[in-house]
Amino acid sequence: MPALALVATVLSMLTIIEQDYCGDKMEETVVSMELEAMEDIWADYSEWNYVGPRANGDMVFERKTCE
Repeated sequence: MPALALVATVLSMLTIIEQDYCGDKMEETVVSMELEAMEDIWADYSEWNYVGPRANGDMVFERKTCE
């Protein structure tokens, strides 16, 4: 039964990749969030450009951090 609880916990988490661009440089940050907070994710990343999901399901957002 503990293995089932672990699977449920893993499935309830979402990985978000933040890509900050400044000229030719890109800094990537990995953020884990609970899947139940999807509406909060869209609000939190409203200033970011949604790139799309990766093959593994990670959501990728990008933004320019300098001009």
